[in-house]
Order: sequence, then structure tokens, then C-alpha cells
Amino acid sequence: MSPRTLENFSTKITYKWLREDSFFLPRYRLQKNKPGIEIQAQFFITSKILKSKMF
Repeated sequence: MSPRTLENFSTKITYKWLREDSFFLPRYRLQKNKPGIEIQAQFFITSKILKSKMF
């Protein structure tokens, strides 16, 4: 997935969903001013979770 595609994909993920997801929670707190950065950093770990929640 290209950076631009990932960026557009990440806009569908809400704060509430990030807050409830144990994989995203630590990164979200560290990068709360840049909500796309932590998603890119953790995407390879949570790809199965993303697919199960988003599709």
C-alpha cells in the first residue's frame, strides 16, 4: 500500500476506534497531533485487525 493510499485509508479511522484498539493506543498517545503517523508505523502489525474492522 503506497503512503498516499495509506494516508487516505487512515482518515476513515476515528479517534474512538483508535482509543479502543490496544495496538494503536500507545502510538496514538505519542503522536496525537499527527493521527496519520502512528497508523503508518503500526500498519504492518495491525493489518488483520484493520481488515476485520474496516471491511
